[in-house]
Amino acid sequence: MLFPERMVRVEIAIDEAHLYEALESIGRTGLLHIDRSEERPVFHELQERAQKLLELVEGYLDFLGVATEGRGTGGRIEDYSLFLSEAQKRLSTLAPTIETLKEEMKRIEKEWSMMERAAEFSGALEGEVDIGRIVEHLHFIGFKAVVLAQESFETFLLALKRYDPFAVYAPLGGGSLSVALFYDPSDEPHVLNAVSRLEGNEIPGRYFSKKNREELTDAKKRSETEFEKLKKRYGGELADLHAKLKRVREIVALRSALKKRDGRYFLYGWVPKREVGRFEMGLDHAEALFSKAGEDAPVLLKTPGVLKPFETLVQSFSYPGYNEINPTIPFALAFIVMFGAMFGDIGHGIVLALIGAIVSRISPKFGDLGRVYILAGAGSALFGLLYGSFFGFHDLVHPLLFVPVENVDLSIYTGIAIGVFFITVGFLLNIVSLARRKRVSALFFGEGGVLWLLIYWFAIGIVVKALIFELPVRYELYLLGAVVALLFLALLIKRGAFAQTFFDTLIRMFEEAINTISFARLGAFALAHGALFLALFSVADILSKTDGRGVGYWFIIVLGNCFIIVLEGVVVTIQTLRLEYYEFFKRFFKGGGEPYKPFVLESEQ
Repeated sequence: MLFPERMVRVEIAIDEAHLYEALESIGRTGLLHIDRSEERPVFHELQERAQKLLELVEGYLDFLGVATEGRGTGGRIEDYSLFLSEAQKRLSTLAPTIETLKEEMKRIEKEWSMMERAAEFSGALEGEVDIGRIVEHLHFIGFKAVVLAQESFETFLLALKRYDPFAVYAPLGGGSLSVALFYDPSDEPHVLNAVSRLEGNEIPGRYFSKKNREELTDAKKRSETEFEKLKKRYGGELADLHAKLKRVREIVALRSALKKRDGRYFLYGWVPKREVGRFEMGLDHAEALFSKAGEDAPVLLKTPGVLKPFETLVQSFSYPGYNEINPTIPFALAFIVMFGAMFGDIGHGIVLALIGAIVSRISPKFGDLGRVYILAGAGSALFGLLYGSFFGFHDLVHPLLFVPVENVDLSIYTGIAIGVFFITVGFLLNIVSLARRKRVSALFFGEGGVLWLLIYWFAIGIVVKALIFELPVRYELYLLGAVVALLFLALLIKRGAFAQTFFDTLIRMFEEAINTISFARLGAFALAHGALFLALFSVADILSKTDGRGVGYWFIIVLGNCFIIVLEGVVVTIQTLRLEYYEFFKRFFKGGGEPYKPFVLESEQ
C-alpha cells in the first residue's frame, strides 16, 4: 500500500511458426506491460489494411445499428495476411447491397424532410389556399412556394411589382413567412432572381402532391423492411468480423516491439510479481524468463479506494517512480488535515461533503474532484469540532481545542507545528525511500537525508528553547554549527566544488526555515475564516437592531455563509495544494515514473 506493486522483468521467447498464437495468448492474460523503449515502426502495410477494413466495418455497423459490446473474438485466426484478404473480399461482396440501401435511405430521408417542410408550409396557409390541389391542377399559371424572412417580404414584392404577381402569405414561425406566389409563366426568370437575391428557400411543388407523399411513404416502408433484412442477415457476421479485425490490428501493431534473434522472436516487459503464476499458465507457444525489475519498471499503485481520487492531483504533478513511496496516501492525509485546519467549521464541512457527494454522483467527469471534497469536508468538520464553530456560531458547540480568533498566537503556532510535523514526515518518507533503493550516500548526506533531518530538528529545538522557554542557546548554536560544518565537509569531499557546496548548503538551510514558516498560513487562514464570520455577524446585527433576528438577519447569515464557502473553498484549496507541492511533496517525491498499462486485447475485454 505504501509502495507500488512489485514488478518482475520478463523476457518472452516465441517460435516464429506460432507467433500470432503466442501474442494473442499474451493479450488474453492482460498482465504484460510491454517495453516499447526500442520499438521500431514496422509492418505498416498489415496495420494499414486492418485499420482501413476496421473503419469500413464500423461504418456499416453504425449504419445498421448493431452493437459490438459483448461480442466474442469470432474464433482463432491462423494466417493474418490471408484473413485480411478474405475480409476484404467479403466486404467487397457486401458493400454494393449495403451502400445502395444506405444511399436510398439517405435520399428518402432528405425527401421526407422536404415533404415535412411542405406540410408545415401548407399548414401555415390553411384556410387561405389549398396548396396540394393547386399543384395537382394548376397548369397555365406559374407557382412558387417560398419561405422568406419577414423583413424581406416587402422588398420581395417591390422587386416583382412590375410583373404583377399575386401572393398569399402567413407567418411560419421563427421570423419567417410562408409565401404562395402566382405569376405569369413568362416572368419565371425574374421571380427566380428575386427569390435568390433575398435568400428565399423554395419548396418544389412535387412535395405538396398527395401522390408523391404516398409514393415516398411506400418507398420508406420498403427501405425499412430491407434494412431489417440486412441487419438480420449481416449484423452478426459484421460484428464478428469487427472483433477479429480489432484483434488483428492490435496484434500486428505489437510486432513493432518484437526483436528477432536466431529464428525466434523476443518480447520484453513487466508483470506484477504476484501474477507471475497466472501469466505463465496463460502463455501458449512461448517461454518466459523472469528477472528482477529495475528502476525503469512501470508503476502500479495500491492506493486504498477511499483515497484513490487523490491520485489525480498527484499525477497532475508527476507519476511516481518504481521504487518510490506511493505519494497518494501521505498526500491525501496531509490535504485533509491542512484543508481542515484552514477551513474549520462543522457546518461548512458538511456542506462541502454534500456538494462533493452530489458532484461525484451526477458527473463522472468530475467524480474524483467530488470525492476529494467529501474527504476535505470531513476534515473541515473535524477541525470545526476542535474550533467549536458551526456556520460561524461558537455558542452551539463547545471547542475541543480553541477558537482561532480568540487565540491568535496559538493559531499561528499550531499552523507551524503542523508544518513541522509534515516536513518531518516528508524527511522520514524520503529516508525510507532512499534505504529501499539502497542509495547509502544520499541516505545520510543527500538532500532530505538523515543528517539534514537531525539538523532540522536540532534547529527546531533551539528555536523552541529560545522563543518559548526564553533560555540561552549559545552552546546549542555551536553544536549546530559543528554538525552543519561536518555535513558541508562530507559534501565538499564528494563534489569537490567549494563555492557550489557552500551556497547549496546555505540555500538549503534558508529553504528549511522558510518552508517551516510557510505553514503559518494554516493559522492565518483559520484566523481569516473567523474574521469573515465576525464581519458577517456585524452586518447581520446592524439589521437586527431594526427588525430583531427576523427574516432579514437570517437571510444575511445564510447568504454570507454561502459566500464564505465559495470564496474560501477556492482559496483554501489553492493554498493547500501549494503547501503540498512545494513544502511537503517535494521532500520525498521525485516522479518521472510510467504507469502500468498492460497489453489487453480490446476484443477480450
